[in-house]
Formats: sequence, structure tokens, C-alpha cells
Amino acid sequence: MYGIQTHILFSIYDSERFANELKK
Repeated sequence: MYGIQTHILFSIYDSERFANELKK
């Protein structure tokens, strides 16, 4: 459970960061 939640949370964070990179 913990690992799955962490993976989802990290995926959201990573996609946010990726979107910010595209805006530059």
C-alpha cells in the first residue's frame, strides 16, 4: 500500500516538474 501511494505521489510531482520544464 505504502509503496503504491508513494509511487503515485512521486508520479504527480514528476509530471508537475516536467510541465514546468516545457514552459521554459
